[in-house]
Amino acid sequence: MNQQINLSPIVNEIRLEIEQRLEKLGLFCRIFARGKSLSSIGHKLKMKADVYKEGKKMQDIVGVRIVLYFADDVDVVYKYMKELPNCFDESNSEKEILQIDEDIPLKIGKLYDKLFMPERLNLIFRMSPEITERLRMALDGCSFSDLIDNTYEVQIRTIFSEGWHEVEHDLRYKCKDDPMWDYCREESRMLNGIYASLETTEASMRSLFDNIAYKNLKRRDWVAMLRNKFCIRFEDESLSRDVCDLLSAGNAKLGKELYKFRRGDLFLLLRSLPTRMPRKMDNIVFLINRARMKDESLIFLEPLPISSLLNDLDNSVGD
Repeated sequence: MNQQINLSPIVNEIRLEIEQRLEKLGLFCRIFARGKSLSSIGHKLKMKADVYKEGKKMQDIVGVRIVLYFADDVDVVYKYMKELPNCFDESNSEKEILQIDEDIPLKIGKLYDKLFMPERLNLIFRMSPEITERLRMALDGCSFSDLIDNTYEVQIRTIFSEGWHEVEHDLRYKCKDDPMWDYCREESRMLNGIYASLETTEASMRSLFDNIAYKNLKRRDWVAMLRNKFCIRFEDESLSRDVCDLLSAGNAKLGKELYKFRRGDLFLLLRSLPTRMPRKMDNIVFLINRARMKDESLIFLEPLPISSLLNDLDNSVGD
């Protein structure tokens, strides 16, 4: 067996590709990637020996984790990644569907455990032919190379759940068949309860920023409102005087319509752009205006490159 498996170039290329795709959306996130070590490969092959005897191959020799700041971004990224052409399979969710047979009594403890188990939101992607060839060369001489698929796994998490999953994976999942869990059921249930409390915290944090954005609206503090309403990585946190004046004009109707625009719809617009748009605050206002308000005064303020880009978006939507 080859004692050195250098997966770093493959890992870095895959991570960079995903970073470039998500950068277009401006999400607050962190992306981590790793290649499995020899010991980790050996442990998994041993733990799931029966599975691999049936012809299944290891699909996560390279793993990527997308860690998001906000829980509502998970669905945005999941749908976006799932539509990519090299996404071919969705791994099973860890949250089991309860099959309740009325003739078989269920212990309330087991039911509670299942209800509070978090879902593992993972996707499987096929490597490109070029990366597949480099993987084959890296595994050349390894006795287990025929058990490794040319795929990689992408896990999608929130920043709060990330820490929980790290602890749970190393200290419970890897030893889930250990007899100790038969007499540590209460502690196992409490570990799930910690995850449930983190989900509540995530929802509270998102609600908090919505409340802040509403107060910003009342004060007509448009820069702060945009920052707290949409929570994206702006490249320039400032608004031109002309845009501010239009948002504040009269009873601030334009500003109110801007506040009402849904954050998820903004990501859909950014995804739909033919090319990447600089995420300046002015540009985000222009983009939302084209989609919702269609105010001619704001359209008049659009710089020519942005106007051309938004015209292309209008045409693609019309088609």
